[in-house]
Amino acid sequence: MGTDPTAATNCVHGTVDLTRTGLAPEEVVAAARPALTEARRRLALLDAQVAEARARKDPSAESIAQAAGWEKERVESTAAAVAGLRMSAVPLGLALNVLGLIARERYYDERGFAPEERACLDGFGSLDLPEIVPAYKARPLAGVWATGPFLHNGSVPTLYQMLSPRDERDQRFFVSPGAFDAADVGVDRKARGDGFWFDTRLPGNANVGHEFRAGYVPGKTDADDPQYGVIGPALGPDERRAIVEYMKIHEDPKTPPGRLPPDCGIR
Repeated sequence: MGTDPTAATNCVHGTVDLTRTGLAPEEVVAAARPALTEARRRLALLDAQVAEARARKDPSAESIAQAAGWEKERVESTAAAVAGLRMSAVPLGLALNVLGLIARERYYDERGFAPEERACLDGFGSLDLPEIVPAYKARPLAGVWATGPFLHNGSVPTLYQMLSPRDERDQRFFVSPGAFDAADVGVDRKARGDGFWFDTRLPGNANVGHEFRAGYVPGKTDADDPQYGVIGPALGPDERRAIVEYMKIHEDPKTPPGRLPPDCGIR
């Protein structure tokens, strides 16, 4: 996407002192252990599938094996980070994840939730690995009209500007809580009063990447390529307006029939 990497790299390279929490290293390791154990169990099943596919001379066997290899690297790098942590300098991303795991389990323990209730609340099979990854997770698009300013660092004030080339985005704009621009959808940049000025020229505030502009080449994602950060072709003003209007009513796909989780029975 080519967006400002500062927040992601801070989660990887920035550290916090967890000794002030009173937690022992063993508690941190114990919090991560269930997810790591389950991840390794699933990897063993995947290895068995690869072996079976190779025995059948299934052409998909090697692609499955490659995916399994990537997953193994991910799991073992997480395990190494957890095992080798220094409580006085824990990577920020790992600290946030582990503290969340510990807080969640204590909440469950205090309320006496049964294993089945915990599994239901956790999302049935979802794994919360305490990874340290320099990346951002994409948000759902349903209701995105209400989440401005946009990009992970809030550097683009409106949806209309999200669909515009970077050189058409505001370098500096005023953010007033509750002031909404219904036409461009996002921050009302004309509003004043309570709020603050957001300056995209400051470190970590860059409004780069995620661009729709001339010269777009499908499939070009390498950081050294001149099209890095350009995700679509240039859109005319009318095209941008049409997309903005659609995003006001967009709904994400419904959950397929039969895949709705049961009621967890907790109120």
